[in-house]
Amino acid sequence: MQPLSGNCFHWLTEGIAILARIQPFLDGIDHVIVPKTRVDYQRDALNCAGIPHDKLIGLSSAGIVVCERLFAPTFRSGWLLGPDEVGWLLNCFLGVQSQQNSGTGGCSRRLYITRSDARSYKVINERRVIELFSIYGFQCLRCSDLTCDQQARVFHKLR
Repeated sequence: MQPLSGNCFHWLTEGIAILARIQPFLDGIDHVIVPKTRVDYQRDALNCAGIPHDKLIGLSSAGIVVCERLFAPTFRSGWLLGPDEVGWLLNCFLGVQSQQNSGTGGCSRRLYITRSDARSYKVINERRVIELFSIYGFQCLRCSDLTCDQQARVFHKLR
């Protein structure tokens, strides 16, 4: 997986999305090499992507794996996903076969995504921000309280 896979956004857009490119070969793959330090959202995402726990090899940055045959898709810098990758992620997490209703019309739910448990990019006066936003009907959501598939369902409903 990718160097930036330590945060959920990069894990999904740069790490898990790579699996879309190797999907046709997954049945023939014995193991998938992933970073050794895996957190709940990473395990959840791999599970949603159809990679069972027993196929995972956790590798530290100094680790070595000897393979008879290795399939390694190239890392693509940046997080822009192609339509095939987006479609594959939708199918993995939501069982959605295509991007229907890609507009935002009809959405009435308002969410404020708190970063209260994040290591960086915190909002200094977040308690006051939440109080103000609640006046306008915003609900506060901490993504780390939800599994990957729960997060996908919440955000998909906002489309």
